Amino acid sequence: MQDPEQTNIKRIGMWAVPRSMGTALLCAWQNRCDTVVWDEPLLPAYVQHYGDDLGFTREHLLNSNLETDYYKLIAQLTGPLPEGKTISYQKHQPHNLALEITGLEWLQALQNCFLIRQPKDMLLSLHKLVPVFTLEQTGWPQLKQLFDHCHDTTGKAPPLIDSRDLQNQPRETLSLLCAAVGITFSEAMLEWPTKDITEMPDHERNWYESAWRATRFEPYQPKQTPLPESLQSIFEECDAIYQYLYTYRLKL
Repeated sequence: MQDPEQTNIKRIGMWAVPRSMGTALLCAWQNRCDTVVWDEPLLPAYVQHYGDDLGFTREHLLNSNLETDYYKLIAQLTGPLPEGKTISYQKHQPHNLALEITGLEWLQALQNCFLIRQPKDMLLSLHKLVPVFTLEQTGWPQLKQLFDHCHDTTGKAPPLIDSRDLQNQPRETLSLLCAAVGITFSEAMLEWPTKDITEMPDHERNWYESAWRATRFEPYQPKQTPLPESLQSIFEECDAIYQYLYTYRLKL
């Protein structure tokens, strides 16, 4: 007989470009007692196949227990959950998909959601860590492609939230997101314990240390740094995608 608990599983795939507050959102879900979280599980497989992702290389995979086989990962992401867990929350970046290897059909097992952030803020944050990158490496074109795919295959826009709404009105934004995926909102999502920075690999500190130290969503503060001229053309293309996706956001 099938375990009744496993028949009521919610598998949430949250798709976002880098530096979009995805780690803070993952911490909010991780603080729920009914949820198991996955933090960019496709990244090691992507790096194993393609060699690099914004400075994360095959060298970082050495002596790790990270799964690098796309098919095994998909089996895990769509498989049973640990006892007592009914929600699988998966933080993903769309450029880590390998469409020529796995296709997109497996995403039908997930409730695909999207997180966006104003491109100026996102690009400035990425530029501090990676001085030179391409439009494709930002993930914005792939994010739009995936959003349109989910929209077309389901006949309705998938749930999408904006990071500024999440910062300024976390309770309302998370409540809307939970309702959109058929889950009861939990107060535990509004505040969580800080993580132990000593457990973080050295190559991840620049990327995630501030998120690990945070315990809640803080109100939005505009960045005062001007956008470098070298990023202007990339910004314009990213912003066009952002403005398109923003019209679909869950409105407060």
